[in-house]
Amino acid sequence: MGLFKIVGNACICMLIVFLLAISQVISPCITVRAEENSRELEFSTYNEKIIDIKNNVLEDSDLIVENEEIKIETVIHNTKLVEINRVKIEYFTKSKLKPIKVVNIDKILAGESINTYIDYYFNKAGRYTIEVKVSGYITKNSSKLDNNTIKEDNIKIESNSSVDIKVSKMKELSKVVVQQGYNNGVKSDDNLKTLKNIVKENGMKLVLNENVLSNQVLSEAKLLILTQEYINIASQVEINLITKYISGGGNLIITSSSDIYDENSNCEYAKKGNHILEAIGAKIRLNDDQAIDNDINDGENYNLSFNKYNIESELLVGIDVDKKFKFFNGSTLIIPSSSDNIEVLIEGHESTYGHYYDKQNDNVSVNKGEVVGLAIETLDNNSKIVISGTNFYYEDEISDSNFSNYEITNMLLRYLAPVPKIELSSILSVKIDKNSDNILDKLGEKVIVEGYVTVASKAESNSNLFNNVIYVQDDTSGIEVYGVIESKVKLGQKVRVTGRVSSKFGNAQIKLQDENYDLQIIDERINLILPIEFSTFDSMQEKNEGMLVKTIGKVTSIVENIIYINDGSGEAVVYIDNFIENSIKCDLEYEWKSKIKVGDVISIVGIVVEGTDGYLLLVRDLAEIVNISDEIQEDIENEEIPELGEKPEVDVNPEVDINREENIHSELNKEKEHNNISNEEIEENTLSQNIDKYYFFFTIALIIVSGNIFTLFKSERY
Repeated sequence: MGLFKIVGNACICMLIVFLLAISQVISPCITVRAEENSRELEFSTYNEKIIDIKNNVLEDSDLIVENEEIKIETVIHNTKLVEINRVKIEYFTKSKLKPIKVVNIDKILAGESINTYIDYYFNKAGRYTIEVKVSGYITKNSSKLDNNTIKEDNIKIESNSSVDIKVSKMKELSKVVVQQGYNNGVKSDDNLKTLKNIVKENGMKLVLNENVLSNQVLSEAKLLILTQEYINIASQVEINLITKYISGGGNLIITSSSDIYDENSNCEYAKKGNHILEAIGAKIRLNDDQAIDNDINDGENYNLSFNKYNIESELLVGIDVDKKFKFFNGSTLIIPSSSDNIEVLIEGHESTYGHYYDKQNDNVSVNKGEVVGLAIETLDNNSKIVISGTNFYYEDEISDSNFSNYEITNMLLRYLAPVPKIELSSILSVKIDKNSDNILDKLGEKVIVEGYVTVASKAESNSNLFNNVIYVQDDTSGIEVYGVIESKVKLGQKVRVTGRVSSKFGNAQIKLQDENYDLQIIDERINLILPIEFSTFDSMQEKNEGMLVKTIGKVTSIVENIIYINDGSGEAVVYIDNFIENSIKCDLEYEWKSKIKVGDVISIVGIVVEGTDGYLLLVRDLAEIVNISDEIQEDIENEEIPELGEKPEVDVNPEVDINREENIHSELNKEKEHNNISNEEIEENTLSQNIDKYYFFFTIALIIVSGNIFTLFKSERY
């Protein structure tokens, strides 16, 4: 019994000591994280996705302006055959730790979808993200998921989603109001999808009004579009508002349709539309008829398309005359004999004429070859009135690329609702962040800058850093320009850039909407920007972000495509993309690695950008990585040593300062060894210390076991 007891105690002791030793070795790898709310630790969290979330901004325009109240819809779908109780929906912005809104729901049944809504507004232009967090609990009465029985009484489930929102300044936009019929008119989603896209692309704010027209709706609007559904129901009060709006300098597009529905309904598009035209002082009238052509049509004599353009009009400059203007089931226009302020834009064929379909004899006769499809009238106060007998901007007409309706609509919008002119900005002013909150003061604003290209476009040079990007620099700073895909832009050319201020990975950028319009080469001559030389430390400063800089230092480390250099002032990080080439000669891929090693002194030119761990230098051309170690050594070896008593000659005007490179060698050799300890060395030292602990505890265990064995033999002997 004594033998077994002693051996057993020894084994237990040895096991305990061994476990202690092992825990000392692996303890640096263990992280413990505690929840702030200890009550929630009572519940288990089920990781499978049970809640599906979709978020939408319920606005008629993708361009939301400052202080405009928006409605955010959240659609929550319970994807499982279980009931979710105590559902909480929390809305966050990135700048706030507490939720901006909280919605509580008692329960969501199995397979059920519910919609929740919150109202919110932003008081500053920019790009925002609303984070949505949904949580709830599955109770013990609903404990079966995918045939797996869940034993816990309460299971907490969570799901997250987000919605991105861009907010603009009203002064940057041009407001366009489309007045819909608010009784039984065609809804915006049915017929105005493409029109909405055109408005958005032009930087305009579209307001689709399906309620009674008001002063608030018309406030700051440059263009009012009246659909045929609306003019049929417009009240006298609304007509008075329209008259006031036009007298204040507003512009108008008014469209109609044929009299095909007049006979058996209350649709009197021409009659009601003419009331509005008369009230605002226009001379053109809508005819109560139908434009038809029995010879040239698209299947039916009222399904027409015209190509007789007034190419002398400034409105139609550049129009594609090979495409026809679709004119479906429209009426003709009555053009007065005195038409000094009227410009006919599109006419019908020689075989097109007006026909009174409703047989009411309330039309004006329009003979063959006299049909006008689109016209513009300028009033005495310079307001522009565009009139057509068809809804040329409706979806069926505008979405077909075989016709010119898209192009015509785009031209009219730009002419009638021009976006406010933007003043030229310096690049430095675009990048200002006064309160240092890492949000640019002009984030989301539309700006215009001019500068010289420091990184050419991909279409022009394969040595570009990234696809779709160029860099531009003026006298104040440099910046990334995103959205340059097909344009051939060379180094040193001067460009004018129009776009919205954006930010990516902390770097300021200007984002183009359409490079064909937003990027102009204003000087094709090559005026190369020379890099500004900094110490390695100064080259990594925020003030140099986007700038072309040069620095010289000793290579302290090379990790894959990253070179670390230091001239004694502080470390600079250099990144070399795999796709960067040598503009002087065709080097093999990664060829630079065979020419540069730790200890070399190199000269680097590149663009300063912010990375995930701080600033770094992006090399734009492999030819701008120069190993100057050999040059320095050669200068030292060729230096003449004066004889004893002889004074050395001094060049009072040296062309090249080679002493700087020599000083770099001297300073770098004096660096302390502990500054060069790598992360790998630290990890090795830590592991070595832990292993030493292991051997220490293991030795103790052996001593204890040996003592027990000695005691055993002693007891057996005596």
